[in-house]
Amino acid sequence: MIESTSAQQKEASTTRSRPAFEQVAELVWSVPVECPFPVGFTFSYLLANSVGQFVVVDPGWSSPTGRSQLMAGIAQAGLDSKSMVGVVITHFHPDHLGAAFELADAHGAWLAMHPLESQFFADVGLDELIEREEAFLLSCGMPSETIDGVLL
Repeated sequence: MIESTSAQQKEASTTRSRPAFEQVAELVWSVPVECPFPVGFTFSYLLANSVGQFVVVDPGWSSPTGRSQLMAGIAQAGLDSKSMVGVVITHFHPDHLGAAFELADAHGAWLAMHPLESQFFADVGLDELIEREEAFLLSCGMPSETIDGVLL
């Protein structure tokens, strides 16, 4: 069973709409970042410490809109993007990791993922991952002419 972190998130999942930015716990915010998958968005999370340093978990899709939404969420949380210390990738889907590498580079932040995810990437390889994602996107109804613009 999927459990929402808030009533707003539960309502959005019921109505299939994108929820707004929200503080879900002390020093924790959810930032919905649009993506071209049927669900329409990915939750990115900002986890801060008491001195304003923070990490971004699953920064979302790599697109101008996604980057803008994430940066707006950082500002809404009252955080300074210069205080970003890390980026965490929970798993290898482009709607979760798409912006991770460029975000870490742009802010001098470390990048982390579970060793099994890292090993999966090393074992399968980029070409195979792209083929799998292409098949998935096609099965979701994304036009083939659009796929080239959204995969690595």
